Amino acid sequence: MNDDTKQNLIDAGCTEGFIEEFDKCSCNKRRCEKMLAQHRRKLLDEIHSKERCISCLDYLVYRMQKEDLQ
Repeated sequence: MNDDTKQNLIDAGCTEGFIEEFDKCSCNKRRCEKMLAQHRRKLLDEIHSKERCISCLDYLVYRMQKEDLQ
């Protein structure tokens, strides 16, 4: 694996274990693509979870502001 690819995986939040596994399957393009897709889904799941948390906080602020107006 070249240094640019490894750095890209690090920047994408991949663990050292993931990077090692990715490097082992580099001769199998489909497997590499599947690993990247799975990691992408994991990251999206984390984003969606945090979005739900933010929505809950926004709703709490809204309720608090609404109570102040009454």
